[in-house]
Amino acid sequence: MRFPWPFERSIWRWWVMFHRALFRHGWWSLRGRFWIALAVVVVHAVVVVIVYAQIGGEVPGDWQMSPEDRSAVEVALGGSYRDYLSQRWGGGDLGGLLVILGVILGAGGAAAERRQGTGGLTLSLPVQRSGWLLSRLVLVLGLLLVLALLSTVIVTAGAVPVGAELPVGLAVAGGSLSGLVATYGIAVALLATVWTRDTFRAALLSLVALYVIDAVTGGWRPGTALSLTAWTTGPPWGSLAVVVVMTGTLFTLAVQRFKRVDP
Repeated sequence: MRFPWPFERSIWRWWVMFHRALFRHGWWSLRGRFWIALAVVVVHAVVVVIVYAQIGGEVPGDWQMSPEDRSAVEVALGGSYRDYLSQRWGGGDLGGLLVILGVILGAGGAAAERRQGTGGLTLSLPVQRSGWLLSRLVLVLGLLLVLALLSTVIVTAGAVPVGAELPVGLAVAGGSLSGLVATYGIAVALLATVWTRDTFRAALLSLVALYVIDAVTGGWRPGTALSLTAWTTGPPWGSLAVVVVMTGTLFTLAVQRFKRVDP
């Protein structure tokens, strides 16, 4: 059944305004944390550029270190700037950082407003419980991709002072993977939030849960999909499957739990 054209336009406008308000509500609840996350990502990327601009992948000879410590530091630096970006930046440093930031940004929202006394009013709006959680997931994922893009721009531009070839494709691939794969961290935070109904406790519980997940999944751990090195022999299907299944399962559990709790 189709409505007359003026009514269809009115319905569309109402739909857009309603969902804009939904995302605005989510943004206001986490905007402070996002600006802190933005500063952390910028500082992280700038430090990477400064380190490689100053010493590259080798420790200066005048540094007083044992041969074993020197070797360990050089391995941690990843050799050349391009080697570091392909082996440790997207898959390790940035990827792990975005997962943690996804937890911090994902915790809270409408599911944690009971403590502030506004949960009843918020959940009385004509929005399904799943809609609140889905909007939080989409919003935080979008913000993580913005953070990944910003880090990508900085490390790509940083190739100039480092004296390396501009690693545009490499940085884009690493940044995109880091942002997208971090979705499972957001799902963990959503489930922890509807379970505890408290932002701080949900964040702490989520970080512990991520540590356990990483230990239990072994070679199929979600973080493997973040590493560009793991993609050189083909997609890490096992790790990707864990990310997809875990995200879908945890989000479904969060929705079911949220439907059963009182405002």
